[in-house]
Amino acid sequence: MKLVAIAVGGLAVLLLVAVGFAVLNATEPAQPGGTHESSFYYLTATVRAPRCDVPGDIAGAPVKVLSDTGQVLSTTTTTGALPNTRPCTVSFGAYVPTEAAYRVDIGHQRQLSYSFEQLQRDGFHVEIDLQ
Repeated sequence: MKLVAIAVGGLAVLLLVAVGFAVLNATEPAQPGGTHESSFYYLTATVRAPRCDVPGDIAGAPVKVLSDTGQVLSTTTTTGALPNTRPCTVSFGAYVPTEAAYRVDIGHQRQLSYSFEQLQRDGFHVEIDLQ
């Protein structure tokens, strides 16, 4: 019984040390609304399309944010759509590093380009109308 108590106590100490190390070495994440820490920004978007009833097309669609050279910077999915609604409105958010330009791919065929200056001017929020 003492051996079990010592093992559990040892694991608790290791867990506390690991959590303390992670907290001390963590950097603050980017804040919504275009504010940033450590050269990362939180890009948000509202996307409007004619329909929501094609799964993966807009509603619940995968989103990739790429650099102008094609490097994947962030991935997420769209959220907020109600089934069978017209028009369809969804949104997404993704942390992105500072780059000269970005490409946003939504669903199967959406490819939109933005410069850093354009996103910065608009508070790292874009309105995308696919209607």
